[in-house]
Amino acid sequence: MNRLSERLATKIQVDSETGCWLWTAYVNPSGYGEASQDGRMRGAHRVVYEAMRGPIPASMFLDHQCHNRDRSCRGGRRCPHRRCVNPAHLEPTTNVDNIRRGRAGEVTRDRLRAQTHCKHGHPLSGANVLRDARGYRFCRACARIKARRHVGDRPTTRRRGPLRLAVSHSGRRSLLECGHEVIRDSGNRPKRLRCVPCDPDNQVSDLPSSENVTGSVPNDD
Repeated sequence: MNRLSERLATKIQVDSETGCWLWTAYVNPSGYGEASQDGRMRGAHRVVYEAMRGPIPASMFLDHQCHNRDRSCRGGRRCPHRRCVNPAHLEPTTNVDNIRRGRAGEVTRDRLRAQTHCKHGHPLSGANVLRDARGYRFCRACARIKARRHVGDRPTTRRRGPLRLAVSHSGRRSLLECGHEVIRDSGNRPKRLRCVPCDPDNQVSDLPSSENVTGSVPNDD
C-alpha cells in the first residue's frame, strides 16, 4: 500500500486469511465503502483502484473477484467483500457480467424456497400454492382476494343472477319499455339484446323497435 496516500492507507485493514483490504471508514447502506475525492463521495474500491492501477475504462464496473470465489457468501448488504478495496481482487467488467457473476438470482431463488408464508400470513404449502411457468410459488388465497376485488370494481352489468343485463363490448345504454336498463351494440354487427329480468328464458332476443325504446342514457364509461 506504499503507493496509496496516507489518508487512504489509514482507513484500510488487511484480512490475513482472505487477503481482502477491508475499508474501515464510512460504509453506505448497500455495504460499499465510500471515500471523499475532489469534494464528492465515491466508491472506496474505485478510488483505491484508480490510485494504484490507473483510470477505470468508461462505462465499466469493478467486479469483486473475492466474492465470486467465496461460494459460502450469499451477498447482499452484509457481504464483507463489498468493503474490499484490494486492487488484486477487482476486475473491470461490464454491468451485465458483474450482475451475472454476483449470483443475485441464485440468492433470490434460495430465499423464496425458504419462505413458508406469504406477506399476509397465508401458508405457502399444500393446496394454497400456485406456480407460474418458472416454478415460483404464489399464494392462492391472496390471488382469490385480488380477483374478487377486481370483479367488484367492474360495472354492475357484469354481475351474475336474475338482475344481470345483456352486455356488448362497444355499447350504449338504453331504457326499454319495461324500464330496465340494457346495453345495445353500437357497432356494425346486427344489434341484438334482451332484457334478462323480463325474458329469463331468452324467448325474444331481437332488438326492440325504436318505438319500444322510451329513452337512452349516454355511456358513462
